[in-house]
Amino acid sequence: MKNENLFFLSKRSRSGVVALLILILIVAILPRILVSLENRDELKLTVSKISKEDITKLRRQSQTSYRKSKNKKSKYKVPPAKFNPNVYSKNDWVNIGLSAKQADVVIRFTERGVYNETDFKKIFVIPNELFALIKDSLVYSERPASNYSAEYKGANDNKKKIAIDLNTATLEQIISIPGIGEYLAGRIVNYRDKLGGFIKREQLLEISKIDIDLYSRIEGYLKLSDIEFRQISINTADAKELQAHPYIDWGVANSIVKIRNQKVNKYKSLEDIKVSVLIDEELFEKIKPYLSL
Repeated sequence: MKNENLFFLSKRSRSGVVALLILILIVAILPRILVSLENRDELKLTVSKISKEDITKLRRQSQTSYRKSKNKKSKYKVPPAKFNPNVYSKNDWVNIGLSAKQADVVIRFTERGVYNETDFKKIFVIPNELFALIKDSLVYSERPASNYSAEYKGANDNKKKIAIDLNTATLEQIISIPGIGEYLAGRIVNYRDKLGGFIKREQLLEISKIDIDLYSRIEGYLKLSDIEFRQISINTADAKELQAHPYIDWGVANSIVKIRNQKVNKYKSLEDIKVSVLIDEELFEKIKPYLSL
């Protein structure tokens, strides 16, 4: 009996050995389990951190991309057939994407006559995007022998043209242009001051009382110098200052200020204002020369 005890453990001893083995396993495996749990928590923390930092930016980029794709898809249309711009109606122009106001300006140009691509490109309200869509559909009439009245042509034959710089001319110099009196000269100077300078001569058509007929008679007397346009800072101007510009209404001015107030470091580039749903690419290109950071 004593010999059997030498080779066989008692029940109590066997339980002790099993407990010891379990303890050894726990000591060996527990560090690995703890490391795994720590890594998982760290991963969750990293994902949470990325989401907080980027979710707003990603959402804004998505909304902006959607707006741009939506506007690009729906704003302008390819004409159903080739057409002569001189006989296109106001409704026809509206149907391919122009506003009613833009269509009115186009009609005033075409009433004078548009006979080639150079003439057509003088219609400043035609956006580049629309021109790209319709240029292959345009069919021009043959230019008549003369577009001007005999009275005006005779007056021009006897008068030497002296180009007047719209951006630097005095009131008296502008009055010297045939067909421009003191009243219109004053309106031109006033509009030039509100704009901050003329970018192109066709901006005169935005002035009341200057129509296509008058513009066609005076454009040969006009030139533009390269100047530094008076600019409005989108980072410091308030809505009232922005609205004072002829191209910026209250809604656009207010949106520029509100978006700026939401930014930590204000605007970093002029393109940042295009986040506003009220500022499409056409308006942005129109007001861009008159803005600064």
